[in-house]
Amino acid sequence: MRKLYILRLMVLLVPLALGYVGLVHHLYGLQVKRHADLLAAAQKRYTVRKRPCGQRGRIFDASGHTMLAGNIICRDVLAEPRRFPDDERQEIIHSLAKLLAVDEETLRQRCDSDLVEVTVARGVDLDTVDKLKELHIPGLRWVDSFKRFYAKGQLLSDMLGYVDWEGRGAYGLEYLLDDQLAPVAGSTVYERDRRGQRLQRGRYEVEREARDGMDVYLTIEEPIQRIVEEELERLVKDFGAKKVYAVMIRPQTGAVLAIAQYPSFDPNDRSTMVAGDCWGMGTIQNMFEPGSVMKGLSIAGAIDFGVVDIHDRIDCEESGRWVYGGGVLTDTHHNGELEVWEILRESSNIGAGKIGAMMGPSRLYNTLRRFGIREKTGVGIRDLVGWRPPVDRPIGWSETAGMIRSTKTWYPITPTRVAIGYGVTVTPIQLASAYAALANAGVRMEPRLIDRIVHPVTKEVLTVPPRVAGVAVRPETALAMTRALVSVTGKEGTAPAAAVPGFQVAGKTGTAYRWISDKTHKGGGYYSREKYLSSFVGYVPANQPEFVLAIMADEPDKSSGHYGGTVAAPTFSRIASRALRYLQVAAPETEPDGGEPTLGHLAQLP
Repeated sequence: MRKLYILRLMVLLVPLALGYVGLVHHLYGLQVKRHADLLAAAQKRYTVRKRPCGQRGRIFDASGHTMLAGNIICRDVLAEPRRFPDDERQEIIHSLAKLLAVDEETLRQRCDSDLVEVTVARGVDLDTVDKLKELHIPGLRWVDSFKRFYAKGQLLSDMLGYVDWEGRGAYGLEYLLDDQLAPVAGSTVYERDRRGQRLQRGRYEVEREARDGMDVYLTIEEPIQRIVEEELERLVKDFGAKKVYAVMIRPQTGAVLAIAQYPSFDPNDRSTMVAGDCWGMGTIQNMFEPGSVMKGLSIAGAIDFGVVDIHDRIDCEESGRWVYGGGVLTDTHHNGELEVWEILRESSNIGAGKIGAMMGPSRLYNTLRRFGIREKTGVGIRDLVGWRPPVDRPIGWSETAGMIRSTKTWYPITPTRVAIGYGVTVTPIQLASAYAALANAGVRMEPRLIDRIVHPVTKEVLTVPPRVAGVAVRPETALAMTRALVSVTGKEGTAPAAAVPGFQVAGKTGTAYRWISDKTHKGGGYYSREKYLSSFVGYVPANQPEFVLAIMADEPDKSSGHYGGTVAAPTFSRIASRALRYLQVAAPETEPDGGEPTLGHLAQLP
């Protein structure tokens, strides 16, 4: 019996002992050998890493009081479709699509996919989210986010651009300054319980603080920008132009006070973006043969090189026709002999063409290059430290340099055409910049759209200072040209409609035939006699300019008028009058008689 008892005891104890040893071995493996791996796996379950993100930087006008682009707090709505009750699934999808204004079929495809969680809608306003909560739909959740908001709607929208659905800059300044405007995401690690609540005594570590993006301050004066856009809209309604552009620059600093085109779009409503019709940065991208406004630059170069003097007389052909280099130039008036300043006042093609021929290819080409033709203005962006266009989004910002061919390809007739604005192309901002050099005693400043960038934490200010782009002509040449250009807006000039009561206005009209590309036509195209580019560029007050304003109207309705003095000049006058009142510029006192002829005297030279 004793042996049987011992045998039974061994049968019980041995398996128990072996089991205990195995358990100890297993626990040793868990607690010692696999401790690091299991701990890491456990931490993944109860440790959370949140990545809070700051707000995208704001964009202000020069005063800092008007916000042009900011952010609105909103919610992104997410869903786990597998948690929708089967008998209510289609009704839930229909309700979500209707309430959140999303395409129902697209939402249904998302919910039928294999994804555990799908995005229902982004940028949903808080009121809509409150309505959504009342539906008590299982599987829904919402996370905090920000939606870009353009407080002034269409105002400056072509240059501001917009952001994509991820909040990254996709076009315009939003794209170009994305590195500065983009917020920095933070990183916070903490431990949570099974309900997702943070453990008060658990781990809590802030690895990186979230930071808002930098605030950008433009050189734009919002009230002036609004004035310009209102008047451009009026111009389109009055003359039926296909598109109009305007650029206003302060010549002493190059600061862009306003830059606009019409029609435009509202970046808050993407449905207003009709490709090719109302968006795109035409003021810095679209090139035009400017026509007669180029005469002010070519004649300035001729005076500066000593080819002619402002009072030299040029035979402008009584017949109104001049044959040279195998081509014919004509004038609308039979002028006979004119002094150089009268050629500008009358906008004589023959007179300007003859001066171009006298200059020759080299001097004429160099003159236009000094005025910035065939050179990107940079609009002050090149001064921003570390700016590089993102390689994955190459079309968000670009500027056109304009075109003028090398003199090696010029024919004898070419100088006579380039001098009057054909065979050379410019952008609206180039034209304004070139005339700003005449307004600034011959010194051409680089146009500047960005004034300063402010860091949100350190408040460090990165400024974009005025920058000299080059010297176009000597001061005495610029003064002589200013006096001559004042006569253009006088009673006998081509642009009396550009006059501003109480001020001297220096400026030049332009009316150019539009080149029509036509592969079936010999030479690939022709100059239309039905489509024109009408323009006016000037500065006021002429003796101490507050600003230079260039206006270009593309393809105005010929039946309503197509000359620069008819289409663009009145708009210049209205914009200039309103802008001068806003800037509180007082009309100069009457200049005394005697001594050197004043601007007022020159406007009515005998």
